[in-house]
Amino acid sequence: MRKFGPTAVTASALLMLLVGCGDDPVTVPDVTGYRLDDAHNALKDAGLENFEDIDVIEDRTPLMDSNWVVLGQEPTAGNSTEPDATVRLDIAKPEDDGVRERIPAGSPVSDELRQRDEADARSMAEQQQRDEERKRQQDADNAKDAQTFADAIDPAARIAKNAITDLGDLGSQIAGSGTVSATTGASLNDIERALEVYKASFEDAPDHINDHADQLQESLDQFMRAASTLLSAEGASAVGSVDRFQQLYSEAQSRYNEALTSLCAGTSVQPPLL
Repeated sequence: MRKFGPTAVTASALLMLLVGCGDDPVTVPDVTGYRLDDAHNALKDAGLENFEDIDVIEDRTPLMDSNWVVLGQEPTAGNSTEPDATVRLDIAKPEDDGVRERIPAGSPVSDELRQRDEADARSMAEQQQRDEERKRQQDADNAKDAQTFADAIDPAARIAKNAITDLGDLGSQIAGSGTVSATTGASLNDIERALEVYKASFEDAPDHINDHADQLQESLDQFMRAASTLLSAEGASAVGSVDRFQQLYSEAQSRYNEALTSLCAGTSVQPPLL
């Protein structure tokens, strides 16, 4: 019978021990709701090295793991698997349609998105507050500018009212006589020049009332056309010229009153309407 020495026995026992021992199973951690890079790190920390990342929305290959979120995993969390086993991770981008609803509540990415939403909401509220404050300030500045401009043009507006009223009286006078005397003609020319000067005063209107100023200028142009029409009210053309004058004058009067009322709105100036 062959006998073994102490060294042979020890080596044999060690070999049997090594043959009989393998790596212990690994408990799979829950990485759903993690950014993909964080999920890989958590799995590595648990002793798992092999991953299969599957885009569940489109056939895309992740270029930056931090842009992706894990929606599912196999094996699922809490199961045991061999260290060399492959863990399948179902992934998508948080901004993909319908993905946000699939991210587990309380998970890192869910909390990240919630915090981002809260920050965005705060930022929007702060921006809205700033916008409202700017608008209040702009409204106050506009009101001040409108008041200053209305005060500046008020004397000229009252003089223009007299000129426009005189224009209407001259129209009635010429309609009755059918002729334009030298004196009447001179008066019409004076009225046109006065209205031209008044028209120029609206060039400096503040921007926010510029539309009203433009309408006033247009109505003054129409009054001046009416005055020119009266100058031709002689002989056979007198009736037609007077009719045309009355039409122009009436339309201009309505437009003028409307525009001047709008321009002076919100100020302490009582507009001298026709």
